[in-house]
Amino acid sequence: MILDIAKRIARKKSALFFLALFLYIFVTWWPLPDTFEEAQGLPHADFYLYMFVGTLGALNGFRIAFKWGGLKSKLGKGIFFLSAALLSQDIGGFIWLYFNKVFLNDLPYPGLPDIGYFGVIPLSVIALLNFADLAGTKFSLRTVKGVFTAVGIALVMIITSYVLFLKDVQPDFQDPIRTFLDFGYPLGEALVFALALIVYTLTTKTLGGAIRTPMIFMIGTFFILFLSDYTFAYTAGKGTYYDGNWVDMLYATYGCMTSIALILFEDLEEQKT
Repeated sequence: MILDIAKRIARKKSALFFLALFLYIFVTWWPLPDTFEEAQGLPHADFYLYMFVGTLGALNGFRIAFKWGGLKSKLGKGIFFLSAALLSQDIGGFIWLYFNKVFLNDLPYPGLPDIGYFGVIPLSVIALLNFADLAGTKFSLRTVKGVFTAVGIALVMIITSYVLFLKDVQPDFQDPIRTFLDFGYPLGEALVFALALIVYTLTTKTLGGAIRTPMIFMIGTFFILFLSDYTFAYTAGKGTYYDGNWVDMLYATYGCMTSIALILFEDLEEQKT
């Protein structure tokens, strides 16, 4: 399956373009800074490039969505809201960038950018529910097993991540919004990841099996976003997060991978098995 995904990416010049941009960001960012002082030495243009990459990927995703009927079709709506989720992530980043660079003022956490960042979760859920609709209402024993497996994996992810990360983040009921986001980001992304696994189980034969490849790639992107939000919640809760550390590289990976995943939805007719 990995080889099949690689072949399909290699056939799309636009996917190779986003892959090349990601490799460029990674190389210019490497080695990842260990301290705030080292992060300050990153090339700013390269550091902020990943936000523009995600925005470009989202705009391309909107184009692909309307190729499949836009909001008038289930597939088009699914792609549209996946693109909107990616754009929402970047809007949060641009808000942070604007205040940080124009007003030279670091926005506190939580802050205005979190409207965009947290918006990724409901928009991703809407997208996945539209993909699930493509499968209709037919359930089989294999489907039920797949659903229980997905839920089980999500529970393991939540419990493991709590033991490793969130147990050290103390709820602050005097700041309910921060407490909600500290736990809402990772828990929400775990639910999105579980839902993606369930949708994959439901849609393995949808459109002649063509949707399997982009869905598998999307599962990978949601796992990266899950890791990003968990580690951000942990480092922000501990007061050790700083711009340009390895958490931001995870977010950059999510943006580039999602841009490529959206491209894989473009030529589903060629991917039927």
